[in-house]
Amino acid sequence: MTDAIDAVRAAREVLTAEHLIHPRRRGEREALRVLLATDQGAVTSCTAAINRLRALIVSAPETCGPSCAEGVARR
Repeated sequence: MTDAIDAVRAAREVLTAEHLIHPRRRGEREALRVLLATDQGAVTSCTAAINRLRALIVSAPETCGPSCAEGVARR
């Protein structure tokens, strides 16, 4: 029971505070973090797209497979 009371008390103190806490990461560090996260997302999306294309080529009819595979194999 005291945990619930403590949680409510802590929440009320935070909500009534005049000065909100600001994160330490700002400026160049935050920009670098966002850049790295965006880059990783782009790499993941590119890899997923290549994997989907390869799966499509594998399941394609024989007449289309070899000519399509040349374009993806270059990557």
